Amino acid sequence: MSGYPTILIAEDSENDRMLIDVGFQKAKFPCRLQFVEDGVHATEYLDGLGVYKNRAQFPVPVLLLTDLTMPRMGGFELLAWVHHHKIWRDLPVVIVTGSNQAEDWHRAMELGADSYVVKNLLMRPPPSLFEAIWRLAFPKAKDPREFWAHRVKQVRA
Repeated sequence: MSGYPTILIAEDSENDRMLIDVGFQKAKFPCRLQFVEDGVHATEYLDGLGVYKNRAQFPVPVLLLTDLTMPRMGGFELLAWVHHHKIWRDLPVVIVTGSNQAEDWHRAMELGADSYVVKNLLMRPPPSLFEAIWRLAFPKAKDPREFWAHRVKQVRA
């Protein structure tokens, strides 16, 4: 999968990271996933600092998925950091969280989130997550509904 675009995922729960990975594998979504455990590691990854300086091993992501509740730097702070740095300002950010609170959604949108998806069963990620990723990471690609209809035909065949 090294030729695929990279999605950076900031998620502190090891179980959720595993479920997200399995969900993306089962969906055969065309991307490479890079996981970090919190917002501090995400900023280091994005800036290519420390262990993340090797861009062959840690490619620049086309999209950032982040949980809201993480140690050291949570999703709101990470979102603010991304949008205050000129180089990352246009990086699409999808919030993937367990919070379905309206105030969290509003705050995320005010800070510049591109999409907000409530996670429940991550082994079967909701189609809205993949549609948001497809729309944001591959803006010039064909309609995501056509892509997924094609995937369904492949699975059923």
